[in-house]
Amino acid sequence: MKKYKFRSLFISGLIGLVSLCLVLIGISVISNRNLPTHSSSNDRLSELDKARLSETIQMRKVLGENVWPGWSKADVPLIV
Repeated sequence: MKKYKFRSLFISGLIGLVSLCLVLIGISVISNRNLPTHSSSNDRLSELDKARLSETIQMRKVLGENVWPGWSKADVPLIV
């Protein structure tokens, strides 16, 4: 009798978790439908973006070897 009750509880919990995952996936799909597909200004960078890129490159050159050997000289692509 206990074995049957445990199995029933386990199956109910499993069905509950799968249902919760499906609901969360549905919410994620619905919320992502309204996201923009591309940038409104993709042909030029703002002054703030240029300053951030410059600082990122400078920090990688100065601190790169302390973080990861060879990182300061690595050609890492930057995405803005």
